[in-house]
Amino acid sequence: MDRRRILQATGVAVATTLAGCLDDGSGTEPTPDGDEPTEEPTSTGSESAAYEVPIRDLWAAYDAENVSGMRAAYHPDSPETISEEDVNFGNEISLGGFEVVERSDDALTVEVNATVTEGGETARVVHSYELRRADGEWAIWRFSVGAAESTEPSGPTAPQVAFSFEYDGGATDGSDTAVLTITHTAGDTVDAANLYVRGDGIVAPSGAQPAVTAGGTTWASATGASSVTAGESVTVGVASDCEVRLVWQAADGDTSALLAQYDGPGT
Repeated sequence: MDRRRILQATGVAVATTLAGCLDDGSGTEPTPDGDEPTEEPTSTGSESAAYEVPIRDLWAAYDAENVSGMRAAYHPDSPETISEEDVNFGNEISLGGFEVVERSDDALTVEVNATVTEGGETARVVHSYELRRADGEWAIWRFSVGAAESTEPSGPTAPQVAFSFEYDGGATDGSDTAVLTITHTAGDTVDAANLYVRGDGIVAPSGAQPAVTAGGTTWASATGASSVTAGESVTVGVASDCEVRLVWQAADGDTSALLAQYDGPGT
């Protein structure tokens, strides 16, 4: 890994000063901020969780100051390498929402909004990860970082929160429908009226009565809750080829963020 790249990923000041000379190596432009935060890993068993694993492993190893662990998150044939002198340990890296921007059978490009804190100063950066399969598992092939932006609040800010997904195909009468349970697993308490379940393939399945059967439903209207905290869940009726998004939208309607996304097994 290029030393400037890892420094920019882990140091706010360096991210700001080196943004103009950074070679991101990805060939793609970073997406704007405002689309997402999640914190802890989503549940295993979904593709969303699978492609997040090496990225989260990379930064868990960083938190532990474990260079070998950081290397282990990479594909064994990756052209990037990490050495002790490359890494500026001691900063706080919080991963936001994950978005797949390119996809093929054996490769993904995933963008993540990350928050970097160094010496009390905080900035946002867009991480871009090219992932490839190694022994059937996703691993990082390349990693690049966009320019940093200050996190001085100019309006409502999206919550930092994680959700898990559990797909139960046996809960309905149809072979191509299921009940998807979305659970708040970690992070901020969220106003339930600002949390929307959106996407494609949200249905009213036969043989089950999930709380959400149509896209655009708020967590509040589905459950009657006023706020959503860790451990609380909502059920969604879905088709097997669903693409379900959990979106936070500010009360003024001007700011929104993708907090989590689930792609059904039939997509």
